[in-house]
Amino acid sequence: MGFGDRRVLKVADKLSKGGKYFTEQQLACSCLLKKERSTTVISLMGLFIAGFFIGIFGLAVLIKEVAPNSGSGALLLLSGLIVGMVFSIYGVFKDPPINKIWYGVQKYCEEKSHPFLITPRNAKEIINRLLKKDKMSFEDFHPDKALIVDDVEFVALLLLNNFHRDSNCLVLDMNNVSGPFYDYFVERQTSDEKLAVFAVHDGGETEETMVAQIRDNPKWIGCEEITDLGLTREALRTYKRGTWINENTGIVRDHKPKKIDERYDSNCVYPLDCIPADKLNISLNACIAGGCAMLSPQMFVAIGTGSSHNSSGGDNSSYDSGGGSGDNSSYDSGGGAGFEDFG
Repeated sequence: MGFGDRRVLKVADKLSKGGKYFTEQQLACSCLLKKERSTTVISLMGLFIAGFFIGIFGLAVLIKEVAPNSGSGALLLLSGLIVGMVFSIYGVFKDPPINKIWYGVQKYCEEKSHPFLITPRNAKEIINRLLKKDKMSFEDFHPDKALIVDDVEFVALLLLNNFHRDSNCLVLDMNNVSGPFYDYFVERQTSDEKLAVFAVHDGGETEETMVAQIRDNPKWIGCEEITDLGLTREALRTYKRGTWINENTGIVRDHKPKKIDERYDSNCVYPLDCIPADKLNISLNACIAGGCAMLSPQMFVAIGTGSSHNSSGGDNSSYDSGGGSGDNSSYDSGGGAGFEDFG
């Protein structure tokens, strides 16, 4: 195994527990360790101790050169405390160590893959296999709405999650304007039984233009009144968990609401498909019913967890009404919390 492959495999096995499928983005987000997400108390103590001794040693050298016979014990102690505090403050505000997790995960997926992994390369094959197995026809499956998503992997994930039947919803990839799903969509949008159209997408500056791109594409007929349910800057400012991927640099970072403008400006992506499979359907259905953005306070009110999803504790910080602490009990345990949170 190459560098980091053991970590990737361990996370992949935990994500697929119970036969659950996952995407490359979900895998990359889950590979971010807790210690890589934020500065811990232990690391701050290490910085303080290092600064303390550097301060003492530095001043001792200076005093030896300038005033070798002066009594300076208290001054040395004060110098150590000041430098130690400076080092600790720096540790609080600095970003975690740079990593290239996204590149490592992509390399692993390309070279080794995993039985439950969804990639851009195998997503269409998974969808075709599902359609044959399900023998889905539009005679028995008569959707009353359509959801357009931002990539084919998310289509496959939703179909594997049986979202289309649970929600009576046609799921489409914005980049695929051909095939039976798209043909049926056009047929319905040119008939008297038009579908209500919704869109959902990842968080990010480019990602937020998805609905405008759909409206500007003449092939997406009947989308004049499309409702955008995708992640927005405003919604992400109110949510404290999750992960960002910079696909250009390969860096994966923890979500920090105060740094959201920095994440947007650097073209990072907050992947929507990192939401655990058992939480995804209820989230999308709540947003479709209420016309609100994913991860917004309105969504959490609609699914019965109130607005306390930002809190660091309490029964309402997870989707489970009882506040359970088992695997995947927290909203972001499937892709936002790092694989150590799986227990």
